[in-house]
Amino acid sequence: MTVKTAPVPAMGCREWVMLLALAALWGGSFFFFKVLVAELPPFTVVLGRVGLAAVILNL
Repeated sequence: MTVKTAPVPAMGCREWVMLLALAALWGGSFFFFKVLVAELPPFTVVLGRVGLAAVILNL
């Protein structure tokens, strides 16, 4: 018995651009967190990020 699988579509230019944008946003988050922690206490940075996320999610 053989199992047929659906063909896997190749990634186009749009998908590559979206993947690179996601990588830049995600990587940038870690970079800026390191910069912020050098200037502010970690608790303040975490409180600001969680507070901003809470406001955005409530909207």
